[in-house]
Amino acid sequence: MLILHEAIFTIIYNQEAIAMRKVVLFLITISLILLNSALAEITKEELLKNAPQLKKSLESVPEKVSIEAINEMDNFYEVVLKIRGQKKILYLTKDFKYMILGSLIDKDNKNITQERLKELNKIDISTLPLKDALTYKVGNGTKKIVVFVDPFCPHCKGLINYLKEQKDFTLYMFIFPLSQKSEEAGEKIICSPNPIEAYLNLDNVKESCKEGESKLFLHSELARSLYLTGTPFVILGDGTNFYGFNKELLDKFFAQKK
Repeated sequence: MLILHEAIFTIIYNQEAIAMRKVVLFLITISLILLNSALAEITKEELLKNAPQLKKSLESVPEKVSIEAINEMDNFYEVVLKIRGQKKILYLTKDFKYMILGSLIDKDNKNITQERLKELNKIDISTLPLKDALTYKVGNGTKKIVVFVDPFCPHCKGLINYLKEQKDFTLYMFIFPLSQKSEEAGEKIICSPNPIEAYLNLDNVKESCKEGESKLFLHSELARSLYLTGTPFVILGDGTNFYGFNKELLDKFFAQKK
């Protein structure tokens, strides 16, 4: 009986030892994978050294271009660049033989590059000086939307009229004048008791004021800091941004529950 007990104990002990060794080997394997992953990361300096075609392309651009991130992606490196406030993407094969400009499309016909750029170029509206904006609130003002408009931009007026028909949102409007005439009108709009209505009915705007001049300057500086080139420019509450009066995107934004 004693021999049987010893045999059973030996079997159990061996099984536990085997199980423990498997756990240790598993942990070692995971550690090596993580270590190799860390070692596989490439620096900006190494990237430019190994990809002369990229270095030459960056040097040929007259404006400042910075490498914001380098991400591994299957057989490619995704290189995120920043120029004039906007993020751009190009790709390098991991052997550095080829640089790829343009969009990557997956087997489901999804534009991977376009989706990434939308995410990379989002603007957090909480970082903007919203206190300087012309504000229009409907209901509880739950949804937030920022727009940059020119006083004589017809698409901008169409956008503002569309927004006035929506419910439960807060509009932050910045005047971005694209001409001298627009500057003069912009100052008068800011000085009006009801700037939103004044924007839609320029015939009713009267005189400018000191506050209008100073606030218009702040609006214009903000637009320039964002490297805006036209109007309307829209920033939704989730950071998504675009030029023009895109009713489809706006309808989706207002249809969302939050």
